Amino acid sequence: MRADDESMDIAALATSIKQIEVSNNISVAVARKALDAQKQQGDAAIQLLEAAAQTGQGGTSPDGLGAAIDVRG
Repeated sequence: MRADDESMDIAALATSIKQIEVSNNISVAVARKALDAQKQQGDAAIQLLEAAAQTGQGGTSPDGLGAAIDVRG
C-alpha cells in the first residue's frame, strides 16, 4: 500500500466517523424532543383528570338532586 492510499483511507475513515457522530447527535435531539412532547401530553392529561375530579366532588345540589342515577328504568 502506498502512503497516498493510507492517507485517503484515514481521511475517509475520519469523515465516516464524523458523519456517524452527527447522525447520533441528531437522533438524540429528536428523541429528546419526543420525550418533551410526551411529558407535556402527560402533564396535560393529569391536569384534565384533576379538573374532572374537582368537578365531580362538588357537583350535587344542596337538596341532593342529581346525586344518583336510576339505571333500572
